[in-house]
Amino acid sequence: MASFLDYLNLFLIEVVGGVIFGIVMGMLAVYCTKRMIYEGTLVVTLMVIFTYAIYLFAEFSTVPISGIISLTIFALYMNAFGKTWLIG
Repeated sequence: MASFLDYLNLFLIEVVGGVIFGIVMGMLAVYCTKRMIYEGTLVVTLMVIFTYAIYLFAEFSTVPISGIISLTIFALYMNAFGKTWLIG
């Protein structure tokens, strides 16, 4: 039978892992959008690919990280740092 500390440990691993993964993927997305020539359709396609890839990797990998938290942190990172690159 699992104890409270086991559940707390799993919760902290998923939250911290989700935050770290979201920030890393946000940095990668900002780098990719910064290096490309601005094309509206291309940027939207890249963001859709990033969001699906983040969620799928986080939820279905062997590493226990939260996909929802990763996507939330990714969106916050893109709002803070990626906004100037997406405008054109």
